[in-house]
Amino acid sequence: MKKRSSLNFMIAWFGFVQSLHLLALFRALIIYIKTAQLPFPALPPPQGWSPQAEHFLVGNGIIDAVNIFLSLIFVYGFFKSKPWALKTGLISLTILLYSALIFGYATINAGAWSAHPFAYWTMALLYTPIFMLTVYFFIFKTD
Repeated sequence: MKKRSSLNFMIAWFGFVQSLHLLALFRALIIYIKTAQLPFPALPPPQGWSPQAEHFLVGNGIIDAVNIFLSLIFVYGFFKSKPWALKTGLISLTILLYSALIFGYATINAGAWSAHPFAYWTMALLYTPIFMLTVYFFIFKTD
């Protein structure tokens, strides 16, 4: 793959944010096991999460955790110029985009964003370069 500095930054940022995401999910899992409460990154709306929403969010977290490993493989492959990196990245970014959209839709409609605007908008801001990377990959089909 031809390397561009903005592309390098977005991919490095992707790996960094996904690593933070994995740590946040691991912390959330430990707290959920101990207290049966979902903490950050899924702060609840004022009325709390319904049991169905909790199951959805836990499932979403499991998919995210699996995808984080795929994302880190992509980042490694990109910086080592592996021929499979682009395909791995497209798969990982597609999963991330889908997961982020359904997570956002569910948490916004439940009222969690209005209850915890700083936390949710911070997550959105952290992922902005990754969404730009996704658009870049799908439009320019990096080679």
